[in-house]
Amino acid sequence: MRNSVRIVSTALFLISAFSVSPALADTIHVPPDQPTIQAGIDAAVDGDLVLVAPGIYVETIDFGGKTITVQSEAGADVTAIDGSLVGSVVRFINSETEEAILDGFTIRNGDARNGGGIRCLNGSSPTITNCTIAQNSAEYLGGGIYCRNSSPAITSCTISDNRGGGVHCVYSFPTIRDCSILENCEIEYGGGIFCFFSSPAIMNCTISGNSAYIEGAGIYCSYFSSLTIINCIIDRNVAESGHAGGIYFRHSSSTITNCTISGNTADLKGGGVYCSESSPIITNCMISWNNAFDDGGGIYCIRSSPTITNCTFLRNTADNDSGGIYCKDDSSPMIRNCTITENSARDYGGGICSYGRDSSPKIMNCSISNNWSNLRGGGIYCSDSSPTITNSTIT
Repeated sequence: MRNSVRIVSTALFLISAFSVSPALADTIHVPPDQPTIQAGIDAAVDGDLVLVAPGIYVETIDFGGKTITVQSEAGADVTAIDGSLVGSVVRFINSETEEAILDGFTIRNGDARNGGGIRCLNGSSPTITNCTIAQNSAEYLGGGIYCRNSSPAITSCTISDNRGGGVHCVYSFPTIRDCSILENCEIEYGGGIFCFFSSPAIMNCTISGNSAYIEGAGIYCSYFSSLTIINCIIDRNVAESGHAGGIYFRHSSSTITNCTISGNTADLKGGGVYCSESSPIITNCMISWNNAFDDGGGIYCIRSSPTITNCTFLRNTADNDSGGIYCKDDSSPMIRNCTITENSARDYGGGICSYGRDSSPKIMNCSISNNWSNLRGGGIYCSDSSPTITNSTIT
């Protein structure tokens, strides 16, 4: 009887041990194991690696909700997925997690209503890394990447030359880190990045050379979006017929830290930054060489009260009023420990212009020097406003 019990116990132990052993991840080679990337994805199970040889793969792919890694052997320069203009090149539309990883591809020639290059929907949070997303187009939104109710992690990518904008976020919380977002175009809003009810974190990125026909050529942020922008360069973006060459804020609150906002152009107001009913916190930034063909070469504020600390405004220009900072109608920004120098306006307020009802900027510990206007107020011009100026020099 004892021997019988011992045999049964041993058998149960062996069954238990084998039942809890995890399955080993498999590597599927494309080719030779599977002829296409999608075939490799279809054959994979959670935890597998689909490893892709250099080449051009004319297809579109869908991760299908799997937690797998699709990785090129030799990087984006020699491995491309070409959508051949028949839809989104890559789709994450089945609640993929961060363990769904796309690594090391050029994503090109996608053409879709939304998300020509990559489309993320339905709570997807994939990891997209070391990719070049270029020459894609969207009929409506997100030529490069489209996110809706999604939170992808986008790292070390180049997103360039897409029609319909670079990255489009709706009800989404992406992380965009160490990326270059370059020379994308949008016929309305947000050439580089568009945010609507979204709160992306944007870190260590270059957002340059993008265009929007109306507003927010570099970044467009509206309707209760809250961005965190850290250590970024936002330069040479152009709003062709509207406001905000660099960043557009409307009904939003955001944080901008340690950024350079330079060389941006707006056909109307806010060459560098435009704030409407918004109160961003802007700290340790260089805001320079921006131009507005109307008002507010550096920053334009209307019904807004940003906090601006330890910033330099240098050589911004406006063809009408305020080369540096423009405050209008219920705008009471806090400007402290800033250097505002060599800015110019054709009409009023080379450095700062405060105009209209209940505009009461607070200016503390600032150096305002060598600014110029053609009419009045080379340093500061105030009309129907009540600024407070303390411990500052105006020369």
